[in-house]
Amino acid sequence: MWNAMNDLEMVSVKIVSAREILDCAMNRLDEKQYDKVENLISAAHEYLEYYLTEFNEKFKIAWKETVGNQNE
Repeated sequence: MWNAMNDLEMVSVKIVSAREILDCAMNRLDEKQYDKVENLISAAHEYLEYYLTEFNEKFKIAWKETVGNQNE
């Protein structure tokens, strides 16, 4: 159970990093550096796509190992 929860937390931290990419994009937008904004948003999109898939998988495992076992 603890391994599943730790795996889920590690993926959650990766997703939070996407927020940093978006914050950087907002700063570039304020500076009217539109080409950098486009690149950063594309990067955040790809980054999130990959890690949200991983998060969903880890969440299902953690759910099954914690909540699922309570129903047995």
